[in-house]
Amino acid sequence: MNIGLAMLAVGAVLAASVGIALGAAKTRLPALVAFLGLGMLLGSDGPGGIDFDDAALARQVGVVALVAILYEGGLSTSWRRLRPVAVPAILLSTVGVAITAAITGAVGHQLFDLSWPESFLLGSVVSSTDAAAVFATLRHTRLRRGLARTLEAESGGNDPVAIALTLGLIAWITRPSYGVADVVLLLVRQIGLGLVVGVVIGAAATWVFARIPPVIGAFVPVASAATAAVAFGAADVIHGSGFLSVYLVGLAVGSTPSRYRGQLVAFHEGVAYVAQVALFIVLGLLVFPSRLLRSRSPPH
Repeated sequence: MNIGLAMLAVGAVLAASVGIALGAAKTRLPALVAFLGLGMLLGSDGPGGIDFDDAALARQVGVVALVAILYEGGLSTSWRRLRPVAVPAILLSTVGVAITAAITGAVGHQLFDLSWPESFLLGSVVSSTDAAAVFATLRHTRLRRGLARTLEAESGGNDPVAIALTLGLIAWITRPSYGVADVVLLLVRQIGLGLVVGVVIGAAATWVFARIPPVIGAFVPVASAATAAVAFGAADVIHGSGFLSVYLVGLAVGSTPSRYRGQLVAFHEGVAYVAQVALFIVLGLLVFPSRLLRSRSPPH
């Protein structure tokens, strides 16, 4: 594609997303649902006609987008705000995810005649709330402060647990030698290593950001983006939860008094918004209504 045409297309999509966000705010329709609809309109079944079915690329876009969203979610909060709700939030994001996955798996086993590992995999996929949706919704809600903070903290922590559980169940299904003990071990390793890496890099980041001189203040957002990337990558390469690590590092940086905090929050809110647009448009491109209709039509 011509570079000028590509830039024009990207600019048009971003401009449309701003208009959609404004319309969603006035109608109280969740903006992320509207972005998903935009992706469907741009897809092969819509007027956009974009033929996109690359699940691997969609996964990569989703990982990068979720890293940006989780980091901004941690950065925009502070440990002082979350400390009173830490216990219920941790229980919801761990035990709550496991219970939801188990209940959904049991229902799936009865309704769809799936094996138990396949049923629990279905349960683990739907067991966590979407961080992007929760963070976006809480900015415009009037929930009680304690409840909103509990949901905020729980949403940042449940994705790593659900992802680790999903990976373990996929391995259980695809590897004959894999068992329940291996799933539990993988879950503990992912969460444990992600926690350690997040705490270590978060401590280092708070020390660095408190000492950045004003002469290079314009580069602070670059340093912050680098910190998020390192936090995810360092945990991921040792098979820990990069998502938990990046959320904890964002929380550490956001909890540290700094002359740059306002600048960083504004920058990463913009980055997270673009990430949400990209993520849900890509997900919309992967929806093919014509295939859904064919699958529902009775056989001749």
